[in-house]
Order: sequence, then C-alpha cells, then structure tokens
Amino acid sequence: QPLAQPLLHGHVEIKLRAKAYIDMAVEKGLGKGLSGVLLLGLAAVGGTRYAAWVGVALVGVWLVAASAIRREYLATLAASIQGRFASLRGVFVSLFDASTLPVIEEALRSDEEVQVAFALDLIEEAEPREIERFHDELELLLDHRSEEIRRRTLEVVARWPEAVDPRALRRSLGDPSAAVREAGVRALLAAHPDGAADVVSELLRHPAGEVRRAALSVLVGNRKLVAGVSSLIREHVERLGPAAKSGDRDTREELALACGLLGDRKRAVGLLEDLVEDDDGAVAEAALRSAGFVDAPPLRPALLRALGRSDTRRVARRSLARQGTDALDFLVARLHDDGEEPAVRRAIPGVLSAMGSREAVDALTERLAAPAEDEALELRTLRALNKLRARPGGALTFDRPVALMVAEREAESAQEYEAARRAVVAGSDASRGLALLGEALEECWERRREAVFRCLGLVHPHEAVYRCYQAVTGGTARARAHALEWLEHTVGHERFESLSPVLERAGEEHGGRTPGTTDLVAVLRRLSTDRVPFVARCARWTAAELAGDDGTNGGEMDLIEKIFLLQNVDLLEEAESEHLALLASIAEEVEGEPGEVLIRQGEPSANLYVVVRGRVELSGMGGEVVVAEEGRPFGTWALIDQDPSVVAAKVAEPTRLLRITRGDFHDLLTDHPELAMGLLQGLARRVRSLVA
Repeated sequence: QPLAQPLLHGHVEIKLRAKAYIDMAVEKGLGKGLSGVLLLGLAAVGGTRYAAWVGVALVGVWLVAASAIRREYLATLAASIQGRFASLRGVFVSLFDASTLPVIEEALRSDEEVQVAFALDLIEEAEPREIERFHDELELLLDHRSEEIRRRTLEVVARWPEAVDPRALRRSLGDPSAAVREAGVRALLAAHPDGAADVVSELLRHPAGEVRRAALSVLVGNRKLVAGVSSLIREHVERLGPAAKSGDRDTREELALACGLLGDRKRAVGLLEDLVEDDDGAVAEAALRSAGFVDAPPLRPALLRALGRSDTRRVARRSLARQGTDALDFLVARLHDDGEEPAVRRAIPGVLSAMGSREAVDALTERLAAPAEDEALELRTLRALNKLRARPGGALTFDRPVALMVAEREAESAQEYEAARRAVVAGSDASRGLALLGEALEECWERRREAVFRCLGLVHPHEAVYRCYQAVTGGTARARAHALEWLEHTVGHERFESLSPVLERAGEEHGGRTPGTTDLVAVLRRLSTDRVPFVARCARWTAAELAGDDGTNGGEMDLIEKIFLLQNVDLLEEAESEHLALLASIAEEVEGEPGEVLIRQGEPSANLYVVVRGRVELSGMGGEVVVAEEGRPFGTWALIDQDPSVVAAKVAEPTRLLRITRGDFHDLLTDHPELAMGLLQGLARRVRSLVA
C-alpha cells in the first residue's frame, strides 16, 4: 500500500494508467490482505522486530519511487514527443520521393476540391525549392473555380515565386475576389524582394481601382514597405481627396486604406474621422483598420462604437489591440463604466486579451474582482484571462487571492441556483414555464462551474485543470472520481469542500429531481430580479402562468412563447434555453394567405418557418403532401446552406407563422459565437447517437 501512494498522488496520467492495479491492490483490499499475511509470516519467523525492519525498508523504497517516478514519466514523455516529431518529418520526406510525386500531382489536378486542398496542405510543409516540381499544377490552380483554392495556391507560390510564371501572378490581380487579389500582391512582392518599392509604385499607379485597393490593403499589414514609397502615398492621398468627396464609394475605400499609411498623422485623422462613420460598410471597415495604425485618441470613440456592432467588431478589436498600452486607460475606463453599452463592455476583455501585456492582466483582474452584476461580462473577462494564462512562455502571473475569491463567490452562486432549481423542477411537469426555467437554472449552474474551473486554471497548471474539468463534466464515472481526487489534492481539502457546490450536487444520484423545500412563490419572486436577464424574464412569465395568465391573448407572441415553438425545431433540440431566447428575439411573426407559396421546390430557400396556427401543405419529391399544423417547423436547413429545397410549401388556409431569415441568423451568430458552438455541440451529439 505505501508503494502505491506515489501513483495515487502523482501525475494524473500515471495514476489513470495504473488505476486498475491500484483499485485491486489498494482500494479493493487485496493489498491489505496480503500485507496481513506478510506481517503474520514475518512475526512467526523473526518476531516483531524483524517485521519492523522490513517496514522501514519498504518506506525507503517508497521514498525512492516517489522521487523517481516523476523523472521517469518526464523522460518517457520527452522521448515520445521526439519520436512523434521525427516520424512527422519522415512523413514529409517520403511525400516527395519518386513514387509519391505522381499521387500529389494527380490530387492537385483533381476535380474534387477536398483532394486539392489536402494536396496543398502537404505542399505547404515542403521545402520552398521543392514546390517548383509542381509548376504546371500550381499554374492551373490559379484559375480554379474555388476562390479558396486560388487564394491558398498564391500563398504557396509566395514561398517560392519561381514556381510559376510571373505573368500568371499578374493575372491574379484581376481576380474577382478581393482576398485572391491581395494574395496575388503578396506573391508578386515576394517575387521581387529587391525591387518591392518599384512593384508597389507600379501597383499604386495601376488603372484598375481594385488592384490599387489590394495593394494598399497589403501595405497596411506590411508597413516595412511603406518607407520606400511614402512620398507616393502622400501624392496618392491628395489625388484621391477630391474624388472621394464626390461620393464615389470605391474611391472612399481606397482613400481610407491610404490614410493608414500616411506619415502625416494630423492629416490622416482629419480624413478618417469622417470615413469611420461612412454609411458603406466596406469603407467604414477600411477606415477602422487604418485607424489602428494611425493610433490617434480622437479616433478611439469611433473604434469603440464599432466594437459594439457585429459587422465591425473584429476589425475594431484588432485596431484597438494594435494600439497597445496607449489605448489601455481609455478601454479600462469604458470597461468599468456602467453606462456604457453592454455589447461594447463585453467586447473589451477580448481586446485586452489580444494586447497580452501585464497592464492588461491587471485591468482584467480588477474587473473580475468587482461585484458581478453582468454575468456575460464576468465570463468573458475570465475567458480573456484564461487566454493570457495559456500563452506560451508563461511569463504572465495572476492574482491568486482574487482568483480564489471569485471561485468561491461563483461556488456560492451555484449553490443558490441549485437550490432554486430543485424547488422549480418539483412542479415542472405541470407547467411549461417551470420546465423552461429549470433548464435555464441548470445552465446557470453549469456556467458557474465553468467559471470556478477557469479561476482555478489561473493559479494552478491550466492544462491539468482543463483536463480535470473535462473529466468532471463529461468523463466516465471512474475518470470523474480520479479528477475530483486530483483536484482535492491540488487545492487542499478545505478549499475543495468550499467548491463542492459545483462538484457534487444534491439529488444527483436521483437524476437531479430531489424535491426542494423552498417555497416556490418566494423562489420565483427572487428569480424575477436575477442578474441573468433571461432567468428573470422566464421567472416573471412563469409566475404569471401559474397565476392563470399565460399571455395567449391572440396578440403578439411573447419571447417565451416563441421559445416553446422553437423547441420543436430538430436543429435546435439540443440548444440551451438562452440560445433559444436569442433565436426567439429574431423570430418575426408573419401572416400567410391561402395559396401563398413560401418555399418552391428545387429553388434555394432563405427562411425557417414554424406554424403558430393554421395549415401549410408540404409536398416532396414523390408528390406526397404532408400538412404542417400548429408547432410544426419546416425549412430548417435553409439557415445553414443555400442548396435547392427538396420540398415545396404552400399556405392552405389563413396562417400565422414564425419566420427566421438566414441573414438575421448569420448576424446573430456573428454577435454571439457561443450560439454557433452550442448548435455544433448539439449536432455532434445527434450524429453520435445515430452511429452508436
């Protein structure tokens, strides 16, 4: 039994590997039984003193094993990693032998886009001079029907421009895709390393505006080339100014990009102040991108406003992060401003995380330690800190007292949500509102658990904490037990007990439906002012439902009623209640008249529908007609792809429907990426259930 202790309290992977033996020898009592037999034999042969000396010897063996096992593990791991890298290098060496080359050439010429993409993946790992072997294939791919393949081919060519004819590179400058044109500019610059300034000068004087914009876009991201053409940039800006005022959209976008390269900051700010507010999205995005390089305080309010919009959030985040500590005080002030737009405040932690500085860590820690009024802001702050924690090198340190204080605060909050959930689920069979509220409280408890583990990951080995979290949330019973044992050993018994509300739940052995002893009315009253807006809204709706008012008065549907209908959509079966609330917020009610065609067979559809009341006839490929009535969804997959519909949908009688458009759905995914992840997880669970 002493010899097993280094394994029980050592590295998680070793313990899991040896656990089968430990279970039998230690936990199941076999080791104790054998120890008793050994002690009895020693006492009978040499007396108790002889047994004591054997015990001392075993302790010595234990000490040696405890110190040696870690070195052994690390040595084995290092050898394994080195072997993997060696085998990986061998794979790529074998790809370019005489027998393999024809296979890669054939894949590059394939009509299947996936095969071509895989072959390009392999070539990207080759030495630059080896790329020239595929000269003919790469030139053909520059005219491939796929924009992505053309772009990736140019990226490969940029590593060894001699692999293709320079005329083919120049031909790519006229590609209909902006991304391909920019890749063509980069490849052309790589082909002329000693004459890059001449190439830039030529491109900026090109008669085609799309070529000039592609060149400017590449220059904004590669400012080393700007010094040689600074005078040309100034001339270009002066020439574009009058034309931009005339209202030409392409010229305004070109001017916005050029401003990011202008050495005269005052002049650049004067031009960009108007361009960042441009009504055209492409112009505004180009101006926001340039504003990140100009780094002028007058432009930061516009960048902050752009941070709150889904269509400009990404470019605004990059521009603000690029300004580094110069913009830190401005961002921190807005982060702590309760009057700032919630969408803006919730996006700021991502900017600070991208900065990656000590000052950014301190600012995020200060926000985390403040009272938790906005759950989404708190969780995004924690995620930003975790990204900084996971950065290679581990140079950044984190405030241990604050992290542990927040972990205990989240555990207490989880305990409150669990108590409320137990009170709610006891009556959920009799109320739709209680069932939905129970799901929402379950999700709140899960987010509190995630927050606790994220806090622990700031002060303990983050990879080990993450593996522990995975085992606790989705592992087998044995893996979960091992993870909890490791966690208790790591954080200490006292703190482990304080975190128990997110580790062990009351009633879990009975499916989590242990009846609550708290008065339901009091629970609903307390939840109606919860800091999670959806929980508060759901609690108020449920209280009204229990009082006899379910809101079905024939008027406009409440958000909660829309959620009940969306729960019937197969794509959303596994979606969290808050994700359904987001989708319900973009679902609009529409009226359908008899004979109106909602979906035409063989044509792309852009809408998901759910019948509120009335009837819709659905006809499929075989001519069979199915009637969709109250609660029936159709057109679901139109949200995901643009393929022609396999069914037709025609209104049979006056009908009210819920409609979600693909455009609104994609905008929502951009604004709430966690929704996309939730839907993907739901699809993954469905696929696993089908193949199980």
